Amino acid sequence: MELDLVAQLITSIATFLVAVILLQQLFKQNKELNLQHKDSERDHMFQRFVSFQSIAVEITRTKEIADIWVKGANNWKNLIEDSEKLIFRNLYNLQCNMMMNNWEKSSPTERVNAAKMCITTEGTATVYKYYQRRPIYNHSSDMGKLWDKIYEETWGESLDNFDKEKVIPYGKFHDEVKDS
Repeated sequence: MELDLVAQLITSIATFLVAVILLQQLFKQNKELNLQHKDSERDHMFQRFVSFQSIAVEITRTKEIADIWVKGANNWKNLIEDSEKLIFRNLYNLQCNMMMNNWEKSSPTERVNAAKMCITTEGTATVYKYYQRRPIYNHSSDMGKLWDKIYEETWGESLDNFDKEKVIPYGKFHDEVKDS
């Protein structure tokens, strides 16, 4: 009988030691996963920075493109040539795509600041209204609602009744397309 008791005690101690070792392995694995997560977040932040820098580089790549950006941002009507309008629209589209890609990871303050940066000049507000609003809503209705709110606060115009589903194809522009 004593031998059975000793065997049970040894088995219990061995089971306990295995449980402790497994628990240590779980803690170690959890720590490694946390480090990987932090590395992933750091990489994502770096990619956001690189994306933003890439757009800045593109806008300032040549004097001509920088001039188009400045003219267009100040007022869409400053853009005379269709090629200028297309370049400005594409640069703005790049900027908005970056904002859409960062939407989920952004804080509420970053989201508001991004929207303000993208729609508080006359030219950028025009491109948002006519070209970028639909893609933003398609990406996230919450993002679209926030941008519309900031647009209205900035420009005093509600976009509630503005048809965001109307698609103006590349090479055509809102100030030359006539409604049928």
